[in-house]
Amino acid sequence: MSGGDVHYVYPQSDLNEDLIQKYLNNGGKLLFHHEGKKIVQTDENVQVECEDLDCQKAVTIQADFVAGCDGYHGIARQSIPTGAVEIYTKEYNYRWLAILAYAPPSAQHPLYSAHPDGFAGHMLRNSKISRYYLQISSTDTLEDWQNERIWANLRKRLAKEGWKLNEGEIFQKQIMELRNYVMEPMGYRRLFMAGDAAHIITPMGGKGLNIAVQDAGVLAETLISYYLENQDSSYLERYSQIRLPYIWRAQEFSYSMLKMLHSPSGENLEDVRFRRKLRESKLEQLTTSLTFAKDFARNYVGIV
Repeated sequence: MSGGDVHYVYPQSDLNEDLIQKYLNNGGKLLFHHEGKKIVQTDENVQVECEDLDCQKAVTIQADFVAGCDGYHGIARQSIPTGAVEIYTKEYNYRWLAILAYAPPSAQHPLYSAHPDGFAGHMLRNSKISRYYLQISSTDTLEDWQNERIWANLRKRLAKEGWKLNEGEIFQKQIMELRNYVMEPMGYRRLFMAGDAAHIITPMGGKGLNIAVQDAGVLAETLISYYLENQDSSYLERYSQIRLPYIWRAQEFSYSMLKMLHSPSGENLEDVRFRRKLRESKLEQLTTSLTFAKDFARNYVGIV
């Protein structure tokens, strides 16, 4: 229903390894074990002050521009003055418990469950390992979720006639915060932000790495054209202009899918009852309206 577009699964660890190797094969230089300390901009260039952790000495990198791909907590985002960009954020009153187990996949495709007790998800990793998600309270701790309780909730929330949940040894579990964050524009002067440094999206729909890679592609194309065509600095504004509409589209889709699959909560019972009916309506549209289903499929696969 996506109009012929195909969704490929490319594990992040494999993607990192392949891109690093390709970069090195083409003569690139990578400085591993170098910790960024400070970014200093002038009208002519930008400097990144680092510490070589192996030799314990200071290293300064001179550049025309810097791509800040160091995540939400990195020095790139912290180097942008307060008020220089607009910040948009959203937080939620529930979280995810993420589980990895030595259990063969119970299905050869993702499973999403909208249960009165909360959302549950099943994602295959390989023939021996599966990942699971459970919607939990914002006040829950890992100690509240012992293995027996985890499997009992997964069985209950994912239950479907004629289907069985494969169980196994849980070897990893962690609590994931759910939040949204967008910076506009995606940079300041000679510093351009990409990935989590510029925007954070909930894991719902699996858009985070996808839009980060798209950021890198558009920023690279913009910088190449800037040099080859001798453009002035205003040309670089196209990076944010191109990327932000797609980022907001991914944010809206992820947020909408989150609301459709998660059980509403709160002290206002009438509000909770109303939001439950809205969720039921959206799920019904997804299963009965071809137009709605096609739009959902195109957004789920991802539009570049």
